[in-house]
Amino acid sequence: VIFNVADYKTPYETYKDFYKDIFIKLDGEHNIDFAEMPDLHFSADILNEFMWYNSDNDLKLVFVGLDLGKIQARETYDDYEWGLIVKIMKRFVERYPNNTLEFRDK
Repeated sequence: VIFNVADYKTPYETYKDFYKDIFIKLDGEHNIDFAEMPDLHFSADILNEFMWYNSDNDLKLVFVGLDLGKIQARETYDDYEWGLIVKIMKRFVERYPNNTLEFRDK
């Protein structure tokens, strides 16, 4: 599943539009009241790393402009799980140079 944030970088569209479009495509408009969540609790900086989406049936990871350096910079050496995430991200960057992929648990 590929979502290109560049498609939304116009004077009239924002990162909110980008996230809203992804949420609707993945789970439909009925599950989120966009009027009550004007910023969707996301920021443009998140797009430099990755966003995740979880539904009852599967887990989808949509990677957008993956910046491995930023992800590694957030690592804490006491956090074993974060180390595993970084390890997976490194493998991802090496194997999928376009930085876009969908994962399912089925």
